[in-house]
Amino acid sequence: MWDLPRHTYEDVREVVIDVILHPISENITKTASNGWPNLIISVGYVFSQREKRVDLRLHPNDAELVRDVFWDLFRQGFITLGKDDPNNMWPWFRLSHFGQKTLQIQSPYRFHDTTLLSRS
Repeated sequence: MWDLPRHTYEDVREVVIDVILHPISENITKTASNGWPNLIISVGYVFSQREKRVDLRLHPNDAELVRDVFWDLFRQGFITLGKDDPNNMWPWFRLSHFGQKTLQIQSPYRFHDTTLLSRS
């Protein structure tokens, strides 16, 4: 497992955001699309596709970076816990309304313009 490629925080963050914006088919990941296990599997899948390798696993450090990115996005208001009302707890999550608008049109590293929420 330690021979798997390692990625930077920025690389992992880019893939996490892409996966959250464009979920990978449940047929590929074999798990529900809005759950924590699917996020880990999907990030591994994207890196394996980009690197043309068969192993979908993440290096242990990359798995921890996915966790860091997830909670950073949560603290910044891009994602919220709970898939919907019946599934309103962890491990389910979804993009917040703020996250849906912001992540598609600007870099989340910038300060956020809250007027984006009123545009539709």
